[in-house]
Amino acid sequence: MLSAIARILFIGDSLTYYHDGIYTHLEKLAAAANPPIALTTGKSVFGGAFLHRLWDLKEPVKAINAAPYDVVVLQEDIPETTVADFREYARKFVAEVGKNHAQPLLLMAWAYPRLGCGAAT
Repeated sequence: MLSAIARILFIGDSLTYYHDGIYTHLEKLAAAANPPIALTTGKSVFGGAFLHRLWDLKEPVKAINAAPYDVVVLQEDIPETTVADFREYARKFVAEVGKNHAQPLLLMAWAYPRLGCGAAT
């Protein structure tokens, strides 16, 4: 339930931060609710970084441990990863999130032209 969530951390690549970031739009949506929902977000985002790369960068793990979050959104990027890497690094991130008593939320990238899915731009 969104009203019980106060702090959300977003970890991902440009699909998370482009166009002012999913986090900014979520904060605006929460503020526009009637009554407004108090929500703050954090981010650890790096262009082109899939979960394996994000883990290796160390900053996202530091962000998970830096503040008490209710939810940590982990966004994977499809073409740069493999199923094996996704499984390994999603598990690592989920374990780290769990150590901090937060709820992990896995966000799959949507279809877009670079994937050859025929999605509109």
